[in-house]
Amino acid sequence: MKRTIVIASLVVILSSCSAGQEKQPTLAPTANGSSQLQTTQPSMAPEPKLTLADRKQMANTFAFANQDGSQLIYPLIGQNVTTPLESFKKAIGENGQVYELAFVGEQKAGTSDSGRQTAENFANVHGIIFDVKNGPAKANQTYYLTKEEIIPVESLQTYSSEQTEVSDKQEIARIEAAKDRKVKQAWVIGSDASFKIEIVEFERVGDSMLASVVLVKKDNLAFHDFEAKYNEYSTWRVDDGGKMMPKLFHVMFVAKSAEGDVIGLAWAGAEAEDELLLFENGTKLDSLDEGASRYWSPM
Repeated sequence: MKRTIVIASLVVILSSCSAGQEKQPTLAPTANGSSQLQTTQPSMAPEPKLTLADRKQMANTFAFANQDGSQLIYPLIGQNVTTPLESFKKAIGENGQVYELAFVGEQKAGTSDSGRQTAENFANVHGIIFDVKNGPAKANQTYYLTKEEIIPVESLQTYSSEQTEVSDKQEIARIEAAKDRKVKQAWVIGSDASFKIEIVEFERVGDSMLASVVLVKKDNLAFHDFEAKYNEYSTWRVDDGGKMMPKLFHVMFVAKSAEGDVIGLAWAGAEAEDELLLFENGTKLDSLDEGASRYWSPM
């Protein structure tokens, strides 16, 4: 009986020692033959890759290029910058073309400043300067300043720029039904397999004029409206002759966000260029409360 108890006790002791040994870190031999303590480190999961634009961080941070495309400037126009622009490392334009930037600093207004925000007056404009690292950019072209966490490269959609009149009668009928107004003329200014961006001018009703930027998708139409009172010389813009001209619109980029697409759009005029950020929101294309504009009269 005593012998059985002793054997059972030894089994318990040996089992405890074995369990304790399993919990201990092991000693690994080194190059010189000695041993060193080897521990297991928890693996660090990689940061998730950003694939969608963050609409909440977007602001009207539009800049334009100098004559040789080596630099961009964000005009200050006497306003305080609320965004730390030194952290902005990218510019997007020319159908979603991405340029890498290096922050240079603030440029004071020159003594020969004409007040025009153009490549010719670049050296005199009060603003924030960036070097274009993988340029050149296009002379006098407008670009959108941003950074990867606001508009990741993966969020940018490919599309082709064009100036094509819309001839699809069913598509025209969809637009007319949505706005309860006859279409005078419509043009595609950018398109991809999944969407089209159009400029639509509706028929005049008395002195009431209406034109829209329309994001056309298979299952939805989203509108950003330009309402105006008819003037044979200047209806929507100075010296526009009371007509919409699609050639004056330029799509800078289209990016996907969790809430819908974002469109960067420039609209040239005789006196200035207006820049718009349009956010898909159901049947609307919302824009920021404060628009951006480049004054360049006379061109």
